[in-house]
Amino acid sequence: MGELRKAYDAVFKTIKLTVKFNVAEVVEMALNWVFARTNSAGTIKVHATGAGGPEANQELFLFQKIDGAWKIARYCFSITNPGTRLRTKRTNDGHDESGRDSRSRGAGGSQN
Repeated sequence: MGELRKAYDAVFKTIKLTVKFNVAEVVEMALNWVFARTNSAGTIKVHATGAGGPEANQELFLFQKIDGAWKIARYCFSITNPGTRLRTKRTNDGHDESGRDSRSRGAGGSQN
């Protein structure tokens, strides 16, 4: 678990995530098991580049009661705004902040 925590800490040092959660449903499935469906919306910003944009997801949490305390047993999410990407600042000559020519990118956003 320590390695997972380190990975999440590293991710959240590189980005700022500002979202609001809406609880859509909470269902007790058994004495010690509950699931919750949520959706979230807000913005994401990359600290290093200043790139950012809208962020929206739907989430599913599975909670288990262990020794009287609810713990997240499983978590998954899916993006609900797949057509949006992080916005990078463009220069007048068509290059983004990294110097890559943004005009030669295909629909997938990668260069060949």
